[in-house]
Amino acid sequence: MKIINQTFISELLVVDIQIVNMAFNRSEGLGLAALRNSISEFRHLLEKDVGSFINGMNIEYRSYLVGLLTGIYDGFKECAIMDCISQKGT
Repeated sequence: MKIINQTFISELLVVDIQIVNMAFNRSEGLGLAALRNSISEFRHLLEKDVGSFINGMNIEYRSYLVGLLTGIYDGFKECAIMDCISQKGT
């Protein structure tokens, strides 16, 4: 039975957005590390739930990624988006 649904993602995003924004407030490097870690950990969690998947074809993954990037403070959003675009596998 799948445990990751939209409610789960929404609740997880509340926490992850806070963590990533707090890290960005400290430094850009720390913020990017927190962002990458959040995305990576969600991907691993999702793989445990649904098995292997293609990032762009999985609605839960896309929903999480867009939600996370949307919640990042405006001052750091461009940097975060550019980092996600440049990362392979994101």
